[in-house]
Amino acid sequence: MIEEKGGGIRRPVARRLVATRKRGHRRRPYLPFLAATLVAALWPASGLAAPANDDFANAQAITGLTGSLSSTNVGATKETGEPNHAGNPGGHSIWYSWTAPADGNVALTTQGSAFDTLLAVYTGAAVGALTLVAANDDDPGAGSLSTVSFAVSNGVTYKVAVDGFSGKVEVGSVNLYWQPSPANDNFADVLVLSSTSSGTATGDTSGATREPGEPAQLLFSPGTIWYSWTAPADGTYKFDTFGSNSDTVLAIYAGSSLDALDLVRINDDDPDRGCCSSWVPIANTTSGTTYSIAVLPFGEPSGGHVVLRWSPLIIGGSAGETLLGTSGDDEIRGRGGKDVLRGFGGRDAIFGGAGGDLEYGGPGKDFLFDHRGVDHLFGGKGNDRLNTRDAHGSDLVAGGASVDTCRADQGDTRRRCP
Repeated sequence: MIEEKGGGIRRPVARRLVATRKRGHRRRPYLPFLAATLVAALWPASGLAAPANDDFANAQAITGLTGSLSSTNVGATKETGEPNHAGNPGGHSIWYSWTAPADGNVALTTQGSAFDTLLAVYTGAAVGALTLVAANDDDPGAGSLSTVSFAVSNGVTYKVAVDGFSGKVEVGSVNLYWQPSPANDNFADVLVLSSTSSGTATGDTSGATREPGEPAQLLFSPGTIWYSWTAPADGTYKFDTFGSNSDTVLAIYAGSSLDALDLVRINDDDPDRGCCSSWVPIANTTSGTTYSIAVLPFGEPSGGHVVLRWSPLIIGGSAGETLLGTSGDDEIRGRGGKDVLRGFGGRDAIFGGAGGDLEYGGPGKDFLFDHRGVDHLFGGKGNDRLNTRDAHGSDLVAGGASVDTCRADQGDTRRRCP
């Protein structure tokens, strides 16, 4: 037997080799574990079991006007002839099938999904012969989730595809929500208002969505509804949302194309009425000019009923003025100085400004309002509403020839006004 020398220790070489083999033997159980870990890390998603609704022909049925579900696209693949959803090649699509139970509008979103999604909706019976209805990659202002809103017809079946952006490996849990959306949710489906000098329209922001291309100042809200109005004559007009049952934001743009809108003004709270209606003037417009009008909820994720009103506006400046209404429905607003504001006919809304103003109702059913300053309000011939609730006394509220309704602060003077 050969022996080694070194450090004063003599040890048989054969015995050392045996020890080495024994130590190697103790490490062998770890090799299968390491191999399995490596395979799991490198194994492609396509090698995993595909979801049941991987193929178009096996689309998962979903029902109801409102609903939600959670699933996965881990192991999902793209079929031969399958379109690029939202214009992106994707690569891990799953399919759903939904039959509209009624005419209307529906919004779908992938909010809460665990990866950058693509969302597309089609009609058609074969994956290679589909007609696109709506598609989206990124909901503007909401990161990588996808949202679509579209009109549906009762009894029509719609195929919904959810995919991963650019075929990324980061596939995972899919959340899908659907609910009714407003008919004028998308800019292309604006509700065209009558080209009249005054009028009222209604709507609802519940279920409204954002869409790509909307002006940046609107993206703080979950969704927008759209109207269009063309000025019937030269003049100054106003729009407001007084009477809506939720806090609104109102934005008015010149133009009729989403990619070419010029902001006129945006408002949250009416400067005279305060929270929670909105008010926007359109000064010195010309006949035939078209405006696009956006209404959106503020601090109300669920939205609500909207009342949209418009009428001619007579508005003062910084100095004291005499502002007279017309024979129609007018809004008259003082601003600075001691103004005289007088309704002439129709149903007028009259607002005092910062100075001590005199407000007179006309023969119609008018609304007279004091927001600032020491004002004198006089009802006219109609059944008017007079309000001097500005948290300061010394105003005068006087009823007219008809039965008027009055609200006043302690310290205000009332005359013929309950």
